[in-house]
Amino acid sequence: MNNFKLKSYHFDFNLKSFDKKILKASTLLKYKGESKKNELESKYKVKNINLEKDSIKYCSNLFSYLGIKKNIKILDIFTIEINEYIKAIKDYKLNEIELHIRNSFEDAIPPHQDQYYHYCYPRDKVKIIFSLTELSKENGFLEYLDHSDHILPLLDHQASSIKAFSSFIKDNNLFFMKNSWQEVSLKKNQIICHFMDSIHRASSNKTKYKSAFLVFRFDKNNKEIPSIKNKYKKTFSEYLSNIN
Repeated sequence: MNNFKLKSYHFDFNLKSFDKKILKASTLLKYKGESKKNELESKYKVKNINLEKDSIKYCSNLFSYLGIKKNIKILDIFTIEINEYIKAIKDYKLNEIELHIRNSFEDAIPPHQDQYYHYCYPRDKVKIIFSLTELSKENGFLEYLDHSDHILPLLDHQASSIKAFSSFIKDNNLFFMKNSWQEVSLKKNQIICHFMDSIHRASSNKTKYKSAFLVFRFDKNNKEIPSIKNKYKKTFSEYLSNIN
């Protein structure tokens, strides 16, 4: 299967079942305070825990907490009707699990490509997003730049001043005007996937309720592109200056 012919994102999956252990992540939405943060860090090795208004905003390395092993394959977690996308990525191995929470009225997420901060080839990694709540534009879920079925170029990124979000695509309205934005809505416990070249963004959560989803990153390999890595390191350094 030549997955280079596939669009950079896909959400029309028939998810038949999934590993119920991943639902434990919903309990993290209730965690508050430094004691809980310390417990997650020491007992479960959870990383990148950001506390905002006494609520968890983002964390990674959830393997121990969810009881899921690294390097398993997509079909070990999700039972999905086989289509071109699943055929293309079914042998990718799990390398990361993240929890993303969109608190009420927090900052919007500007357009970006994951390829930039993973400094990889555009189709060497894929992210499966699993909704823990209903997700829509109103509560800050993703919109994807819609385009014809080809790999998107890596656009120039610059440092952001948004906490927990390091970089975004420089003003490129001409490119955006040639395409349209696809709003994505997911019911609870549904999935969407995207490759690293996809361009996506998110509005702020305009509701009074948190929205949340898990991100499972599966890797074809661990190759890095040094030129992108060096650019991102410089951008990240500028980002740290912007938020301090």
